[in-house]
Amino acid sequence: MACSRTWPQAFWPNLFQSYDRRYAGVHIEFVEAPAESHTAAIRRFDLDAAFVLGRQSWPYCDALALWSEPILLARPRLHPIAQTDELSWRDLVNETFLVRTEGSGDDVRGFLEHKFQQLGISPRISAQQLARHNLLGLVSIGRGIVPVLQSESVIALPEVVYRPLVGEEVPFSVIYRPRTTIRRCEPYSAWCG
Repeated sequence: MACSRTWPQAFWPNLFQSYDRRYAGVHIEFVEAPAESHTAAIRRFDLDAAFVLGRQSWPYCDALALWSEPILLARPRLHPIAQTDELSWRDLVNETFLVRTEGSGDDVRGFLEHKFQQLGISPRISAQQLARHNLLGLVSIGRGIVPVLQSESVIALPEVVYRPLVGEEVPFSVIYRPRTTIRRCEPYSAWCG
């Protein structure tokens, strides 16, 4: 089982408790990597399924949409836009976005580039060789801002505030090999409704 981002706190316990009850003898190994790595591993039969951001098509893989989550921005408490209740992408054109060089960093970078391309500008992105949660430490000292999922906002730092991006949600999907693993993915869709 693979993921390309932090897993929502409320979603995963229920999902895997249900899965474990139904398939008690199945061992699940968890792997974090970019979505492209997951799809390659699925095509090589190294992975059965992966949870990824987005609903795009992947070559030789099927996808099942599961849920969506609001996007928040982690910003320093004393930042001028920290007092704003809701933000739009236009509010962020002069900001520096911190992303990871590993894990989901490429996915986040691509998402930011796509959003700002719609505005006709390139975002300022600073890639860091840090774990996802350590990026928030850089936010707390004013080095930049970090887009996070609502489920990640449970991470509390005294100098970091979270504010929503108006109307922005990130969809999540499970991707898998066509036909061969659909039965294994059925519990995910059943639980998600």
